[in-house]
Amino acid sequence: TTTTSENDCVLDANYVEPKSEKGINSWLKKFDATTDDLKKHVAVENDCKVEDVKLLDISEQKGNGMYKLCVKGKKMKYRRTGSVFSRLDEDILKPKN
Repeated sequence: TTTTSENDCVLDANYVEPKSEKGINSWLKKFDATTDDLKKHVAVENDCKVEDVKLLDISEQKGNGMYKLCVKGKKMKYRRTGSVFSRLDEDILKPKN
């Protein structure tokens, strides 16, 4: 038997990712802060391939954004502040120990 936790995500082969609004996306391209850039960032941070990162939900404005992702079968949340991406359970202002 396989057990899944609430942090697991299983997407079928026909899953279609949400897209950024065109106006916001063209603005974000100037700062390397598009969802494609987010996926590259997340892939590096989680030691996986970009193809292993799927967008589940996007909520973004020019200055910030919130992203729900499926990364190698696990749900994760990321945020964008300006052009900086960070995992939601990390505080980018706090020093790491």
